[in-house]
Amino acid sequence: MSLLTTTRPLLGLCGLIALLLGACSPIIAEPEPTAPPVMLPTAVSTAVPIPTDPPPLATLPPTSTPITETETRPDPETSGNVWVIHPQGLQCESNQFEDLKDAVNSLSTKDVTVLASEEVSLNVITVCGAPTSIHYRVQIEVSDLDTAVGAGWTEE
Repeated sequence: MSLLTTTRPLLGLCGLIALLLGACSPIIAEPEPTAPPVMLPTAVSTAVPIPTDPPPLATLPPTSTPITETETRPDPETSGNVWVIHPQGLQCESNQFEDLKDAVNSLSTKDVTVLASEEVSLNVITVCGAPTSIHYRVQIEVSDLDTAVGAGWTEE
């Protein structure tokens, strides 16, 4: 057998493989032209100069007349009104008051004159034994303050 007869089929097979690889290879497309880059506007300085001297302050008329030496203010310890506050109860325990009406009635039974009342919600820590977020605020006369404090209320 000659070298030519053994290599001819091999050359034919190599040519066939080269043809298949060329047909199955990915087609490399020409890159598409890209658009030119967009130029963004540059910032324009709009700095405002800072004044060296502040503007003069406006003078307001007095809202009340000053007290002279002959006048005296009322003693807040013996006259006027004061607000007191009490939580609805303590967390993880039964409430001391069912509602605002119950809280007001607890003071009225102790002969405390209630002038105004409201229910407020305060931010409190969440832990057993701490006050609830619901609190009752009551406005009373200063002369009744000791009685209210004795009943567990706190002056605001």
